[in-house]
Amino acid sequence: MGKTIAIEESVANIPILVALLRDGDDVQRDKVVEALRDLSATTANQVVIENAGGIPPLMALVRAGSASQSEKAIGTLQNLASNPCIKEAIEVEVGAPFVALLCCSSNELKEEKSVGSMVETTAQEKEVTAVAAGMSPLVALMRGGNGPQKAAAAVALWNLALKAENQEKIATAGGIEPLVMLVRDGNDIQKEKGAGALKTLALNDENRTTIATAGGIAPLVALVHSGTDVQKQQAAAALWNLSVNDENKMAIATAGGIQPLVTLARDGNNVQKEKAAGALWNLSMRTANQDAIGMAGGIRPLVILVRDGNDAQKEHAAGALQNLSTKADIQVMIAREGGIPPLLALARDGNGAQKKLSGEAMQNLALSTENNVFIEARGIIPLLVVMARDGDGVQKQSAAEALRKLSSTPENKVAITAAGGISVLVTLLSYDNDVGKEDSVSALWNLSMNADTRTAIVKEGAIPPLVAMLQTGNNTQKAKAAGVLGALGLNSTYRAAIAEAGSIPPLVMLVRDGNETLKSHAASALWNLSARDTNQVTIAEAGGIPPLVSAGALGALASNHENRVVIAAAGGIPPLVVLLHGGGDAQKCHAAAALWNLSLRPENKAVIAAEGKTPSLLALVCGDNGIQKAISLRALLNLAVTSDNKMVVATDGGIPVILALVRDGNQDQKEHAAAALWTLSVEVDNKTVIAATGGIPLLVELARGGNDAQKENATGALWGLAVNADNKVAIAKAGGIPTLLALLHEGNVIQKENASGALWGLASNDANTVAIVVAGGIPLLMALIHDGNDVQKENASGALWVLFVNTKNRIAITDTYDIPALVTLARDGNDIHKENASGVLWTLSLNEDNKLAIKSAGAVAVLKALVRSGNDIQRENASGTLWGLSTNFDEQINERTPS
Repeated sequence: MGKTIAIEESVANIPILVALLRDGDDVQRDKVVEALRDLSATTANQVVIENAGGIPPLMALVRAGSASQSEKAIGTLQNLASNPCIKEAIEVEVGAPFVALLCCSSNELKEEKSVGSMVETTAQEKEVTAVAAGMSPLVALMRGGNGPQKAAAAVALWNLALKAENQEKIATAGGIEPLVMLVRDGNDIQKEKGAGALKTLALNDENRTTIATAGGIAPLVALVHSGTDVQKQQAAAALWNLSVNDENKMAIATAGGIQPLVTLARDGNNVQKEKAAGALWNLSMRTANQDAIGMAGGIRPLVILVRDGNDAQKEHAAGALQNLSTKADIQVMIAREGGIPPLLALARDGNGAQKKLSGEAMQNLALSTENNVFIEARGIIPLLVVMARDGDGVQKQSAAEALRKLSSTPENKVAITAAGGISVLVTLLSYDNDVGKEDSVSALWNLSMNADTRTAIVKEGAIPPLVAMLQTGNNTQKAKAAGVLGALGLNSTYRAAIAEAGSIPPLVMLVRDGNETLKSHAASALWNLSARDTNQVTIAEAGGIPPLVSAGALGALASNHENRVVIAAAGGIPPLVVLLHGGGDAQKCHAAAALWNLSLRPENKAVIAAEGKTPSLLALVCGDNGIQKAISLRALLNLAVTSDNKMVVATDGGIPVILALVRDGNQDQKEHAAAALWTLSVEVDNKTVIAATGGIPLLVELARGGNDAQKENATGALWGLAVNADNKVAIAKAGGIPTLLALLHEGNVIQKENASGALWGLASNDANTVAIVVAGGIPLLMALIHDGNDVQKENASGALWVLFVNTKNRIAITDTYDIPALVTLARDGNDIHKENASGVLWTLSLNEDNKLAIKSAGAVAVLKALVRSGNDIQRENASGTLWGLSTNFDEQINERTPS
């Protein structure tokens, strides 16, 4: 248009203006639409504009013009629609709903009923509007209309959005941004209707992003915080739909949305609570939001909704708590806010969705150690058992996981068993979900740590599926199945059944070919199973010895004599020695136990010592692990039986270590340490080392105040030490003589044997001879001649012989019962008895007062028989006695000291 058109001159040019509106450029359209808007204010001009075909290009500007053009075009159409005749023409072009919106007044929007009628009309014809007129006029009306028109357009779009395919069209038409502006800057009705429209549009995934990008989240949060009741409801629902999008979860929290939603869930009306809980459900899927919900006080309102809400509220709140319960600190909060009883009730009595969500929340809560006491006391375990049995795949897996965690405490083991959980867990061993299988076998492993529960596990038929899992499971399942079978194998009753189910070959295979975890668990299972003799043979036949040698797991197998040969032949001793030096605590225990058993075979003793095992064993004896001390000490005891090894133990510094256990060890350690010293004391050089290291006072003290086994071993060691001349003095000085004599009087059989042997050794010292007699030793020794066993009689008669060599002790034995006992021993005893008894009779015969008693006891015939047929010592002693009986001249007798 080359010149400015004056309004008063434009009436005649309306057809030209309409043509420019249709075909002109943007600048021309801007001028023309403004002119037409002004011209359309009069009835005459309205008719002219309609007759000139103005309605279609005006609608084109509404749909596709600039914001200014659209606003002016709407104003023009609104003027035109005020004419009833033209209104019908506009309705034909764009539909009655749009015309109704054009004609909407402020008074109409003040009455909710009028708005509702408009919405109803719009809803009935939304398809026509969407297809024929498109979304653009409505969007334009929101941009350029007056207040009532904007609200009405929002309602129209809201209703149109109820049809899913229209949601995308509205967004494509640019409808989201003006709706966001309406929620942010509009009046109360506009905010309400805009929020409702955004709520429905947010059902579309792309629209969720578009609404957030358009800045829609902040104004919606503001409505939840301080809007009217209806605004809060619509805004909370909109945020619920928007929060399906992960980015929006963060954006809502960043915009401060969590606190007002928590407040609404606590204080709102029923619909508001439902929508707010739904939004919190979605928001709680993000870890950072979980903390924010907890800090905002969100746990308690959600718990109350689970307890007291309607069905929708319960479902939404349970969903939120299910998400929140994945976080450890919030698990505790839920329990402390009283969440467990209502969740448990909902899991038991709710509808399908409620049961699923609350049940999963309870499963999460069961994973918190702090909540175990809450959960077990409130019956979660029976619920979990039912879910593991009857639930869907996810529920079965979750319930199995929860039972696995709960099964770690003694109380829960009992509760799971009582609830029938073992049967369900055994069934799940054959489940087609690997994670569920792993949790089930883990739970059974925990349960199998209880002796009573093992019985139930076996009774429910667990052994066959466990053996099958050894063969077909993944590595984790195989390791845990081996763990359960190993635990069951602790019970001697089940070792046969486990072996008969075919477990040994796959266990051997795992020890041979598995990773370190598999080797460890399988070897442990074989260790327990090998406590049964028949299983030891089966393990060997399955080729188990070589891989077990490599794994260093041979303790129980080495208790079988044949296996000791096979283990040594398979090269088992060197790797055991390596483990003894550098393995973990359990490996050291196992290695020491295996070497202990292997050392029972004489041929293995030299091999073990040659491998340098003694220092490693001594290191374990010095260590802090009580089990390692005990086992290693026993192994040293076995090794020390051979003469060469006695020297090796001493040379490697073993004697001070062993003496330290006699002094400071526990009861078991003292017993075995004293036993080791007994064995070591046989070696001549060790006698000196033991004494020089302070062993004699310790052994005397143990012989005096220890338990029976300790006294036996201590007196045995003193017997060995008493052969050494210096040790005779040291033992007496340490109070050994009264201690040994007390054991002759009150000790058990072995104690009397060892004490009498020690006294025999001590008696060759002159001072000790007097001390023994003064302390009443002769009657105690004679009592053994009467009533002792063969060893006691040997030692007692030997000690008496040495004692009576001392002329001061050559006293008359006036008890006629004593001499006949010696004569009987000389007649009926073994060779040592005869030697010692005849020696005693010889020394006694040198006392004039004893001669008649000796003769009267029938000694002459016995002595003559020994002269005729005894060994050299017996003949010498018998001849000496006969000669002593025939003379009164003591000084003519060449006394001899027995060797």
